Amino acid sequence: MAISRRRTLTIPVCSANFMKMIGTVLLTLYFFAQSVIQNGILDAPNRTVQELNELAAANHDAFMFMGMASVLMLAGSVAVPIFSYLLVIGLEKTSSLKKYILTVLAAAVLTEIPYDWAVSGTPFNFNDQCFLWTILISLIMIALMKTFSGKSATAVIINIMLICGGCIWAIFFRSKFGAGFVLMTAVLYLLREKKGVGVFIGIIISLIYISAPLGFVPVALYSGERKNLDKKACKYGYYAFCPIIALCFALTANFIVMRLS
Repeated sequence: MAISRRRTLTIPVCSANFMKMIGTVLLTLYFFAQSVIQNGILDAPNRTVQELNELAAANHDAFMFMGMASVLMLAGSVAVPIFSYLLVIGLEKTSSLKKYILTVLAAAVLTEIPYDWAVSGTPFNFNDQCFLWTILISLIMIALMKTFSGKSATAVIINIMLICGGCIWAIFFRSKFGAGFVLMTAVLYLLREKKGVGVFIGIIISLIYISAPLGFVPVALYSGERKNLDKKACKYGYYAFCPIIALCFALTANFIVMRLS
């Protein structure tokens, strides 16, 4: 007599470390498209939209590179909700909020000049600030929201003011992914105890980035496991990677511009 065995469906899970690696790879693709392809190969900062369209129409290679840049930037946008959620769980798990904020601040300062050079060809560009500033604004916002937590009318009003203030600062600084990221982080933080509702509202907000809703797949599968994120080499390695890759892309993009000019 044959004994039937039922196969159980195993749902995959994601650790925080895996999410951070995936997010970093996706953002690197986005940054590569923005710097090496757009700033370097296409020399987009020195061309008008009409000139770029005419170039694409007349040159098959230019058309191909423009399409490639668009695809990579769509892929990179998937990282937005991943880092938004990592910021929320990072605040909950950190042993030193002060050190956390200072680390993000230091990484943002060190990354900004090579980032500007990479995406605009100049070391100082006030029209597009690196993503780390958006992360810093969001981190300070939810840290203050944690301080003024509660269900009282005063706490609710303060939280609303903090969210509005964070969005305004992101718009004022013109930091990458801006107010949408700040608002998404606020929602995920406020609804961290009701993850399903937070993810649903987050998906709606993330539609402004077109492909970003896909980033909620690993968020939904988060297992609560951090693995190597608490190790110093891993903790600070990601922040050190930002200015290094920005400088590499800046040198590559500007070398291409010099060769093509």
